[in-house]
Amino acid sequence: MKQIVLLIVALLCLPTIWVQGQNTVQNQSQQQFSVSGTVSERGTGDPLTGVSVSVKGSTLGTITDIDGKFTLNNIPANAVLTFSYVGMKPVEMSVNGRSTLSVEMSEDAELLEEVVVVGYGTQKVKDLTAPIAVVNKDVFEKQATTNPMQALQGKVAGVQVINNGAPGSGSTVRIRGVGSIGDYGKPLYVVDGVFVDNIDFLNNNDIESMNVLKDASASAIYGVRAANGVVIVTTKRGTSGKPTITYDGYYALQVPVNVMKMTNTDQYVTLRNEANVDTQGYTPLTVGQFNGANTDWYDVLLHNAPMFNQSLDVSGGSDVSNYSLGVNYLYQDGILDVENDYRRLN
Repeated sequence: MKQIVLLIVALLCLPTIWVQGQNTVQNQSQQQFSVSGTVSERGTGDPLTGVSVSVKGSTLGTITDIDGKFTLNNIPANAVLTFSYVGMKPVEMSVNGRSTLSVEMSEDAELLEEVVVVGYGTQKVKDLTAPIAVVNKDVFEKQATTNPMQALQGKVAGVQVINNGAPGSGSTVRIRGVGSIGDYGKPLYVVDGVFVDNIDFLNNNDIESMNVLKDASASAIYGVRAANGVVIVTTKRGTSGKPTITYDGYYALQVPVNVMKMTNTDQYVTLRNEANVDTQGYTPLTVGQFNGANTDWYDVLLHNAPMFNQSLDVSGGSDVSNYSLGVNYLYQDGILDVENDYRRLN
């Protein structure tokens, strides 16, 4: 009888114990506390400065100091920390209630082996110290522009590209502002090792990559001609194997945007009279004075203009030579209702 009574008491107490344990786990997961640690490079053990440390799924974060140390306050006990650094593979680590962490990061071999064209040849990204921007062919292939520099507008930091909108017109390019008074800060263009004044003649689909050298340390080999920066263009080349035929074409419609809204005759008369209500000797205008004139000149002058591009390329090669032959036809009509279209055959 005594054993039965003890069993009943134990069964009655069990739900209470389970609920208490559940609340304890929940309180631990919601507990806010601080965590600190050190981030180093795997293999060498050298501390990494400037590593971004953030709490996954939140805006909390910090960076490591010169000794590779970091501290995060008021984070959940079950938080997951994300560590990211240029040239290193990202790392995720769960806190699990620990107040001290030790993190090792490995090199991202694929990123560090990327090659960049500079004035003296090529360098690996990990060895690069000069400010150089690399633009791959994907950027040019996705842009419907008449010249390659228009495709760079807003894509490269420190490079200002200004277009005037006229069909087939070139772009005004300034790298880190105006560096000299000659030729209004025009950069030097180098296409496959050949100096040219501009690259308006190039078809976007013919470009493999473009490198922008922004300062003297990167462009010193070119001398005073590089005072306003250097744009190095590498065109596509054939590869060994059977001939490859590539076709690319698009049709685009240019539409005027941000067009100023014009007043009609009634609105114009009303505004002129209200603006001169206190002007002595002013004679108010009437709608009849305009003999029914009510022309929206923007609507008359502007229209939607077509633009299309057709490209065909044949490339291939063998163990001793390669080739790439291409033809391109570009047509662009202007949005002004006058004869100002542009045609180009490459």
